[in-house]
Amino acid sequence: MAERTAAEVAMDRRAWRTLLLIVLGVTAVRLAYLAWFCPFGLAEDEAHYWEWSRHLDWSYYSKGPGIAWSIALSTWALGDTELGVRVLAPLFGAALALAAGRMGRLLGPGVCLFAGAAVLLAPGFQITSLIMTIDGGYLACWALACLLAHRAMIEGSRPAWPLLGMAVGMGFLFKYTILLLPLGLIAFWLARRRGEHRARVGWSGPAAAVGAFALCALPVVVWNAREGFPTVRHLLGHLGSSMGDIPTEPGCGHAAKGSPLVWVPEYLGMQVAVAGPMLFLGILGAVRVLRSHGEAGRDARMLMVCAAAPILVFYLLVSFVTRGEGNWAIAGMVTLAALAGDEARRMRSRPSRGFDPVGMLWTATVIVGLVAGLGMLRMDWLARLPVIGRAMPVERMMRGPVLAQRVGERMDELRDRTGLEPFVVCEHYGRASQMGFYLPGRPVVYCSSPLMPSFPEQGLCRGRPSQLDLWPDHDLGRLDRLGGRPAVLIGGHESQWRTAFERVEVLDGWRDKGRPGFLGYGFVGFPVARTE
Repeated sequence: MAERTAAEVAMDRRAWRTLLLIVLGVTAVRLAYLAWFCPFGLAEDEAHYWEWSRHLDWSYYSKGPGIAWSIALSTWALGDTELGVRVLAPLFGAALALAAGRMGRLLGPGVCLFAGAAVLLAPGFQITSLIMTIDGGYLACWALACLLAHRAMIEGSRPAWPLLGMAVGMGFLFKYTILLLPLGLIAFWLARRRGEHRARVGWSGPAAAVGAFALCALPVVVWNAREGFPTVRHLLGHLGSSMGDIPTEPGCGHAAKGSPLVWVPEYLGMQVAVAGPMLFLGILGAVRVLRSHGEAGRDARMLMVCAAAPILVFYLLVSFVTRGEGNWAIAGMVTLAALAGDEARRMRSRPSRGFDPVGMLWTATVIVGLVAGLGMLRMDWLARLPVIGRAMPVERMMRGPVLAQRVGERMDELRDRTGLEPFVVCEHYGRASQMGFYLPGRPVVYCSSPLMPSFPEQGLCRGRPSQLDLWPDHDLGRLDRLGGRPAVLIGGHESQWRTAFERVEVLDGWRDKGRPGFLGYGFVGFPVARTE
């Protein structure tokens, strides 16, 4: 990096102090919102990860232990409340914004403020800073790893290598797709023109990084070896393999409906929705890097392009074979935010010359970010508006407490009718976890997904297993504990429940995101799960 003048150093320090104050202020507002003003209950994924945190282990069925360990820590401090589950999300978001700001400082004076602001304004990053999912910790680790990669690969710091491996390893405990980041870092490391730097460091640094990563990833490996590698089967199931965990009975294929003509545009559109107009600024920055030669700070910029490229390209390719989710490639936006900040700073430093697309994109980034950020705080108000109201996922975020109250009332009815203690079974693991959080006394709520019999002629198929199926206290095959008892049943179809109960009643008018409700009497167990 070229030596900076005293004026540039002073400007950079002012920008960094400003970003610090902004991040502290935004984080304080987010914490206050979650503590006193948030109207939304836990989403199904949040509740499921909370359920994990009550059963601490080395790893879990579909993910590493990072999210469960984090929630266990926060609920230990604040209790099993919605705030207790979510309190670390704004802190992860603050770490991400500050890390992006630090990346900006590598690109030029004053860039840190724009880079950090780009993260704070991106709709996807705002969401991950308010709800507790695997993405919050994963993104913070991704950003930290990129900073350490700069220290190790460009600045030549030997101690940064094992720290880089640790950052990737910690991110791996949250989300396995962080393994796409090293692909970009390796490409950058091997492609650098200054080969004498690689010769000076040798392979001891990368070896230390690999060793540190392996140590961090060890809990996942140990747990999977103990449990028969269910995570591998789960990942193979996503790929449609017959060795995966998704049932493959005739007539019960789980292939996504549609075609690449739909999935690819959807993928591209979801990236715009996740990042907002900042995405286009980041792409402009990446193009500038690829076209420039000999520019000061080009190595840092190229590192950021290499960090983003693998995950964005990988999921673009995936979109040719299946429908994706908007957050799958979100980590690619981390370093693009720094490049977007660099473009915005360049725009501010040059005189206006009429039409300025970069200036327009930055203005749109600010406006879209503020509107989206304020709107997501009260989506229940937006849901009342015409047209856009239908797109608001309000029911997903507010249904849990309401449904738990209705389930509790049905449990009281069953208790009065039968004189037996009822239990609750949900066809989906997320709803089961949500009911486990909100029902009084937090009872065990069972998940029947992999036990539901398939009736292909009716379009009814059993689902995949989940972490709940690995815990003995959630075992629906224990007839010595559950046999003969009544239950409230959520999801599935009446014909499926009739295989496990002596009598089943349909709850008229009960609709929960399309899932019907039933009352079951005299539990006899599902045929595939009855204990001998």
